[in-house]
Amino acid sequence: MTRTTSTLLVVAAMLSAIAALLHLACLIIGAPMFRLMGAGKQMAQLHLAGYWYPVAITSAIAVILLVRDAHAGGAGVADEAFAQILLIPDTSSVVHLRENLQAERLELSDEDVAALDGVSHLQG
Repeated sequence: MTRTTSTLLVVAAMLSAIAALLHLACLIIGAPMFRLMGAGKQMAQLHLAGYWYPVAITSAIAVILLVRDAHAGGAGVADEAFAQILLIPDTSSVVHLRENLQAERLELSDEDVAALDGVSHLQG
């Protein structure tokens, strides 16, 4: 990941965190903040009346934003770790996985690579 992309993800994470905090502010401040955030008159009235719905929806939005925030903020750091993950389709058991991981130690000659390249062109 480039430094620019990583920086943009961190900025996005910060903005997402601010949005989450603003949603939580709705729960503290109440109806005026709901209106300011664009939730609508009905949502503000429901909150004033003590209904659970505005609290549940606003809390869920805040959690989603914070989870996305954590993901975006950690993306620059996590990319290097995830780059080491090897996905092997149809690995259905630990034994099969161990056998497949042995392929990492396999060393192919130039002739072997050329032969495999030739086979892949026939199928492709």
